[in-house]
Amino acid sequence: MKQTEGSVDFPCAAAGKDCQIWYMCAGDIRSGRPLVILHGGPGMSHDYLLSLTDLASPTRPLIFFDQIGTGKSTHLPEKRCDYDFWTEQFFLDQVTAVVTLLGIQDDYDLLGQSWGGMLAAAYAATQPAGLRRLVLANTPFSSKMWTDTYKRYRDLMPEELRKQLMQTRTFDTTPTPEYQEALDEFYKRHFMNLDPLPAEIQRCYDDLGRDDTVWKSTLGPDEFDWVGTMATWTMEGRAHLIKVRTLLMNGAQEGADDLSQSEFKKFVDADWVKFDKSTHMPHWEERDKFMRTVSEFLNA
Repeated sequence: MKQTEGSVDFPCAAAGKDCQIWYMCAGDIRSGRPLVILHGGPGMSHDYLLSLTDLASPTRPLIFFDQIGTGKSTHLPEKRCDYDFWTEQFFLDQVTAVVTLLGIQDDYDLLGQSWGGMLAAAYAATQPAGLRRLVLANTPFSSKMWTDTYKRYRDLMPEELRKQLMQTRTFDTTPTPEYQEALDEFYKRHFMNLDPLPAEIQRCYDDLGRDDTVWKSTLGPDEFDWVGTMATWTMEGRAHLIKVRTLLMNGAQEGADDLSQSEFKKFVDADWVKFDKSTHMPHWEERDKFMRTVSEFLNA
């Protein structure tokens, strides 16, 4: 499948410099309705979602892009922990910029995974005219529902690991080897169960290690208590504004648990598919089923 890359200018006076959003299109953007893909984190790059190229077809081009501060887009380390800067609206404006400047604003589908799903849900609630179908993969209904679920999972960890994970982390904390070992085991159970990790995911972790500005500014230093700009994020009061056909997907043991999906279902007319052998990344853990589920939904 042909792949083309480019960048979109993103004027942002608050950044203090010109910004660019890198994008990649798999397939011919004019060959059919594009599927725009929003990555998670916040602060991960698009790389960990590259398994989704399985969805590309002669009539379904895919558009990936790196949100500002990640991957191949403009990085802003000087904005670390600037809570007035890293707002939801800042990320929504990036979606609008990509869709508009690529000229697909009249007809496109949207898939968001994890934080990307949170962003996609918020975007769909604004009822953009050209959005046709919405896929929310591994998406919590609110930040609190995610952290409450993570704390519940933490309490079920073996005692020695649980004690390590109960340690309070601040921006100045350097994780001990024991804490990191406990966190790695937690992630295997509730974030990604493949070992070894796919190279695309490892590449994201490596990038995050070089620049965690977005992650620390939006979530904070602790997996279990968010303190950044997304600490109070929720779809409460606006989920009912999502009017397009929607697909919800989640794994069996992850932060975006069944309670979150049920909460979406109260307000959104959506299909819901659960991946019983997956944690937070069924697009890798149950790759064939994931791709088949999304393709059938988009083709229906």
